[in-house]
Amino acid sequence: MIKKLSVLFVALALFSFAFAQDRNIVTEKMMVPDANLQVKQGPSTILEKLTAIGETFIITDYDYGGNNSIPKMIALADIDGDGTLNPFFTAMERDLAVNTNRRVMFGYSAFGAPIDVFNAFDPTVANYGWGTLQYCVGGPLDGNALIMAHSGGTSRHSVIDLTNLEPITPLPATTFGTNFPDFYYHTDGTIWTTNTDAMIRKSTDAGVTFTDVAMIGAGDPNVNLAGGGPSENPLYGAAGGQFMATLGGWVTMTPDTNDGVYWYGTTDFGASWFGITIGEDGVYGQVANGNYAPFFENFGQVNANIDENGVTHVVMNGYGEGINTAGDTVVAFPLLYWNSDLGQWYNIGLDAVAFEPSTILADLRPGNGIGQAYPSVSVSDDGQVVFVIWTAPEYSGAVGGSTINTFTGTSTTAFYTDLHWAVSTDAGVTFSAPQVIGEQMTSETYANVARRLELVPNGSMLDVVAHFVFFVDAIPGTSLFTADDNALGTWQYFSAVVTQIPTSVENPGVVNSFNLEQNYPNPFNPSTTIKYSVAERSNVAIKVYDMLGKEVASLVNTVKDAGSYEVDFSAQNLASGMYVYSITAGNFTSSKKMMLLK
Repeated sequence: MIKKLSVLFVALALFSFAFAQDRNIVTEKMMVPDANLQVKQGPSTILEKLTAIGETFIITDYDYGGNNSIPKMIALADIDGDGTLNPFFTAMERDLAVNTNRRVMFGYSAFGAPIDVFNAFDPTVANYGWGTLQYCVGGPLDGNALIMAHSGGTSRHSVIDLTNLEPITPLPATTFGTNFPDFYYHTDGTIWTTNTDAMIRKSTDAGVTFTDVAMIGAGDPNVNLAGGGPSENPLYGAAGGQFMATLGGWVTMTPDTNDGVYWYGTTDFGASWFGITIGEDGVYGQVANGNYAPFFENFGQVNANIDENGVTHVVMNGYGEGINTAGDTVVAFPLLYWNSDLGQWYNIGLDAVAFEPSTILADLRPGNGIGQAYPSVSVSDDGQVVFVIWTAPEYSGAVGGSTINTFTGTSTTAFYTDLHWAVSTDAGVTFSAPQVIGEQMTSETYANVARRLELVPNGSMLDVVAHFVFFVDAIPGTSLFTADDNALGTWQYFSAVVTQIPTSVENPGVVNSFNLEQNYPNPFNPSTTIKYSVAERSNVAIKVYDMLGKEVASLVNTVKDAGSYEVDFSAQNLASGMYVYSITAGNFTSSKKMMLLK
């Protein structure tokens, strides 16, 4: 069964815009690289740049991290059996001065030793591209790592034995689909996959065979995804496979044919799939905290994550139009965040960076790294902590208040980059001010963070640790576009405590505050559960409204003693769409959104 729905989430707040008389916005488009371009054999025998920030695990002259979405490059498992998590990762290795062959490598950090790296695939097969991996829990691959990549226009996979730390042989002979695979491994052993051809496939025999399930967008009459899709269709999952989704920027979105961001997912282990348009190209009012009109498809740099409650968290390069403080319509470069509970886009970067001149952030961009680019998002299991990291221009001093450093050492001029990151401890409602990771006159880029944040006890608090990899580009830019001298850069691993949260209270049965929780599941069909807490005896009312403010249900209207409660809501007779539920308990009021999908 394929469910049908296409919804554009638009901010409820109303904006008034003062457009400048002179409006001349030139739209940029993503460049398509030549992966086999024979660039000049420049200083590739010399490692031009190291950084003291991370630990190197791959040295390569392949200086490009992904087209629309960087694959899942890092995951965590207790490899050495000491009770702590160890990172393992993948990256593409090449040195044109030695061999034109591209190899997808597997690396790990464990046993207190330096990072070890080996080939994840058959070394006799040429030119593997862009690996993506996951730690497998349950099913026939339990305790191993599954990795996928493409070669020769088709997708391939390999299983890494995390005990003996080597690929399991014989290597799988199965190939499927086209390029740029991604996948999610269920706890029952089912492997779900996507790749460039936009076909969702699954394997129930540990990868021996793959069968077609549905094209992305199948069953949704409100979209036309026949062409102009992303080269990568990343697949994300959680809760053992109950929740899965793929998303990206598409050229054609009917009925108005605008570009847009399309989410296509399941909440029932893949039994049924449905679609939601979560962003429309060039439309103001979608970003709740700024006057931005993102060109969602033009570069389409998107990354997402699903927490164990089924909430999808999305981050995206928000390049497009914007209205600055002078009221002028200009090119703007925000870094955007969205989740399926909030249903709105938010700029989590600095406005001062977003409104830097396009003569720098567009014209001098390194490769496809326009503006604030290539974001990656990680979450805690419950989705309360959200960590986002992205590539941003490097400043000589204060971020947004000093000059941007540029590289002019070859025929191409490009700005240097740092990594910016921000964290939320309230499920994405608010974010910290961006922090900077980077060294002066060094391009750190293409950060990719592990799917889950690690929570480490530290007294009465929990340290929230983000594990990520990033690329240090020896010559800013992308040699695949410009044929500039290739030079060896490094993929590096780094971890950091990004925030702290309190440990659980000693007596969770004691309720000390009023609270309204997010409904579960969400999205839902046709029923969902709403939990709430009352700190003292109060008159409690919980009501449901449609987006026009009309009351459609009264769930609770009585006196409640202090305690925790839950109520079920059935929307059997309501139409698909967004609804708001609100609680009033004494002087406490709170509201949240929920999505009904039929």
